[in-house]
Amino acid sequence: MVLLSETSPDNGINTFTGFYQSIKNTWLILLNDYSSLEPWTKNYLLDILMITFSLSTAIILLNVLIALVSNTYKETLKNAHTIWVIELAEIIAEIELNPLLSLQPSLSKELINASWTIVYKASTENVEKWATKHEEMKKNYQNTI
Repeated sequence: MVLLSETSPDNGINTFTGFYQSIKNTWLILLNDYSSLEPWTKNYLLDILMITFSLSTAIILLNVLIALVSNTYKETLKNAHTIWVIELAEIIAEIELNPLLSLQPSLSKELINASWTIVYKASTENVEKWATKHEEMKKNYQNTI
């Protein structure tokens, strides 16, 4: 607005004289509509500012994207061990409680010699902490859906 309100256009009408119209034109420029700048065809400072604006906007948006992805990765990495332990416990429970394994004749000889108990050693404090963390993650996930 400061640059173009006092500069006379090469052709057409100056749309940057009022504050409201200047804000509207700036919003349209953000949406890649440069039609409000068409009256100034020979203003090289305006061309430099347009290029600088486009590049800086692209860099800022890429930085925001990188920050979002980095934050998601940190949260996933923080919860990875808890998720792994819960999945391992579910697999162990499924193996121990599956009645179909004993009905398959091909596996009967191997199952007689195999141990039916799989032990995962962990302190009760860690198990309680993992279970609490897992429940919180489930609630947060359901709230985001």
